[in-house]
Amino acid sequence: MTLSMSYKQASKWGLFVLLVGLFFSAVLAWQVSRINAQTISQALEERAQQISENVTNRIALYQYGLRGARGMILTAGEDHRRAKTILVVPCFKTTA
Repeated sequence: MTLSMSYKQASKWGLFVLLVGLFFSAVLAWQVSRINAQTISQALEERAQQISENVTNRIALYQYGLRGARGMILTAGEDHRRAKTILVVPCFKTTA
């Protein structure tokens, strides 16, 4: 009789340990998932900020180029062929 009681007690303890392990595994998995989501969100936010700054810088450079071209055209006056020659030659580079 004592032998069957020890099997029952062992199976109860085994089930208890299994359930506690499952509980802690689920909590840990939830925490890791939450931390991963925060890390991904932060990385995406930083990357979006970086891309935004790059686009803003490129637009600013483009504006500088347009203003320079406008100044050259205004300086050239009525001689449009001269202004066109001045703009085309330095702007287009040939790459090998």
